[in-house]
Amino acid sequence: MTYIEFFVPTAVENVCACLSYAPKRVIYIADNSELVKKHIANYERVFKDRGEKIEFSYKTYFKNKLESAVEVITNIVESYDDCVFGITGGDEILNLALGIVYSKHPDKNIQIHRFNLNSNAVYDCDKDGVTVYKDIPLLSVKENIRIYGGDIVYGDIFEDKTYKWNFSPDFERDIDNIWSACRGNVRYWNTFIGCLRAIETVGSVICQKPLTTSAKKCKVKSYLEEHNSKYTEAKGLKKFLKKHGLICNYYDDGETLTVSYKNHQVKKCLTKAGQALEMKMFKTAKKALDDNGNHVYNDALNGVVIDWDGQFHDEKTQGIYDTENEIDIFLMHGVVPVFVSCKNGVVTSDELYKLNTVAKRFGGDYSKKVLIATSISNKNSAGEYLRQRAIDMDIKILENVQNMEDDALENELKKLWNNKEVAMIKIPTHIEKVLNILYKNGFEAYLVGGCVRDALMGKEPHDFDLTTNATPNEMLKVFEGMKIIETGLKHGTVTVVSDGENVEITTYRIDGKYTDNRHPEEVLFTRNIHEDLSRRDFTVNAIAYSPKDGIVDIFEGNKDILNRIIKCVGNPDARFNEDGLRIIRALRFASVLGFSIDEKTSISIHNNKELLKNISAERIFTELKKLICGIYSSKILNEYYDVFSCVFPLLLNYREQYFKNIKLIDTLPHDVSIRFSALFGMMNKDDIKSCVRLLKPDNKFYSNVKILSDYLTKDIKTDEISVRYIMNKLEEENILRLAKLKKIFYPEFPEEEFIVEYKHQLEIGACVKVKELCIKGNDLIDAGIEKGKVIGDIIDKLLCEVIENRCPNTKNELLEMALSLYKEMGL
Repeated sequence: MTYIEFFVPTAVENVCACLSYAPKRVIYIADNSELVKKHIANYERVFKDRGEKIEFSYKTYFKNKLESAVEVITNIVESYDDCVFGITGGDEILNLALGIVYSKHPDKNIQIHRFNLNSNAVYDCDKDGVTVYKDIPLLSVKENIRIYGGDIVYGDIFEDKTYKWNFSPDFERDIDNIWSACRGNVRYWNTFIGCLRAIETVGSVICQKPLTTSAKKCKVKSYLEEHNSKYTEAKGLKKFLKKHGLICNYYDDGETLTVSYKNHQVKKCLTKAGQALEMKMFKTAKKALDDNGNHVYNDALNGVVIDWDGQFHDEKTQGIYDTENEIDIFLMHGVVPVFVSCKNGVVTSDELYKLNTVAKRFGGDYSKKVLIATSISNKNSAGEYLRQRAIDMDIKILENVQNMEDDALENELKKLWNNKEVAMIKIPTHIEKVLNILYKNGFEAYLVGGCVRDALMGKEPHDFDLTTNATPNEMLKVFEGMKIIETGLKHGTVTVVSDGENVEITTYRIDGKYTDNRHPEEVLFTRNIHEDLSRRDFTVNAIAYSPKDGIVDIFEGNKDILNRIIKCVGNPDARFNEDGLRIIRALRFASVLGFSIDEKTSISIHNNKELLKNISAERIFTELKKLICGIYSSKILNEYYDVFSCVFPLLLNYREQYFKNIKLIDTLPHDVSIRFSALFGMMNKDDIKSCVRLLKPDNKFYSNVKILSDYLTKDIKTDEISVRYIMNKLEEENILRLAKLKKIFYPEFPEEEFIVEYKHQLEIGACVKVKELCIKGNDLIDAGIEKGKVIGDIIDKLLCEVIENRCPNTKNELLEMALSLYKEMGL
């Protein structure tokens, strides 16, 4: 039997057949001979260590040339009997070529299979009911690193290399006791561990007692001060550690500190920052069992130091420096690698970038990335920034683990490999109830759209869309006895009230012809979920999930989620001509999710942008509000200037300033009014009004953007009178918005000084608005001033006098000045 793999740079996709079946011969089809040769060398090394003799070879074809791919596949099929094609990897050209060859050679026993690395499922793509995979593919940590060209650097317990721990029952108890001491007060623990580390650093090991270290107390304190820490007696911790035999002695004679440890492994756990957290998480994950009593992770290592090219060099003699990185915990679930970073203290975004970089290099798109932390701030923007960055990088955060009991902690660690799986989705009980009713009555039912996409991205879904093969009339019968809202029956939607919550359920459907670039002329019902998914906009939204039947992903939307790509379902031109709003929706998803846009989809967006003229302003505005507040909005605004110019033609008059402004948008708060003000801030007043009116927004938004855009280019001073005039014109929320805008666009603007003065004026209760004056229009009339426009004019002048400290805000003084002004007017 000959295995043919469609080569891709993600190494694990190329070795599934080898791991499962260990064939005698594997042929890779690739368009880059140098790259495939490099990978084959890595694979040969792994399987040689397994004692398996596999003949690896490759064939090349001309990329994007169908006839070349057909020729290569034909030659292989005609040269070997019983060919098995693994299409876990591969591009559209190769898959199309294989289909052509398969249809032309019905006499050949050609098998076509695809392996799902996330779920360990095998798909019989040739539909003959036979698959040849024997075993679930498994990789060790070492093998996973090696197939990507790296290797593990080992060393002894006190080297900064990978150490193989001896996990005896006694040591496991030690880990639990150490974690118990740590979790009680993490900050206190870290300070104490810093002291022990300082003793090791500035002290010396007693030769006769290698587990005992002595150091001058003054040197320890000095070392800690240099590292922004302090010495602590930690009597409670020392007592606990002595009680459990982890520290045999801790002697302080006033001048010298002497510490003795139980053994070398315990010593490392007590003298390395974060080791307590790492060991507890590692031990728990390593021992975690699934429902069948099998280990969740088939291999596990911690403190894994990876050499990137697998070639260890001598820096002194060769002048070559090895690139090495350490991963706190490295787990393998089948062929899915899980990279875990443990932080038992302050966490910075650098940790995310390091984790993401190593995981990408040694796990590709299938790697799971996890940050386990004891504390991430909830009190400032740093914590929110970190969490948002983790979402952007698809890194799962497991925080406050010190507060978890062992059972809860184990359950969380069991899920690490599966943090993108929809199987982990928490379906609310009122949704689950509706699904079960449909299932019990013999119907299919799936969650579909955004809730599935969010679950696959590791986010918690909120809006649940349900679709079923039951027709509206069948649903009315099925849910008889429950409250039903029938307003959407025409379009196949029934709303069922379940446990007090509205649940919309829509029949599978096929959209008829579109004539207005927005709505289909008719809606046709279907019993086929595939046909329903085929009408949807983007592949990431065309994924269905049923807790009964699993995922339906015929357009590989999950793969596009992994690759962070927005791609139309089928022909982009057809999708956008059906509904022009999808153009803005594509840009919105890219901005909010941080995804790139598929090349064909992007070209179609540019080519079809004029379709937006057929879409209502209200619908466009709804999408734009989300788009402009996306974390990658400036990138989209930059790349699709022509599209936004189609929505706002006046932007064409401000091209140069537009590109300057959008560079700064991502640094602004996620506030719609602020960001639109920045977008239009370079325009004159009339053009700002025209652009905002195009959106047909509510009056408040219109007013906010108009005034913020106008003030953005004005010179704003920070003296009390200038600030009072700003307070006169702007409401509080817009004053704070304006301060942020000015600081971002004009760094020299003294934002802090402005805010201090503003708050001072609030504290002293400065009168800045007419309604705050101690005199009213009726008071002026009672004093003999005639009714009419003059009343308003005088009131306005009185306010200016008060703002500029020329008149106190008291009724008598204001009335006296009003009469004086009235006389000056000659009335």
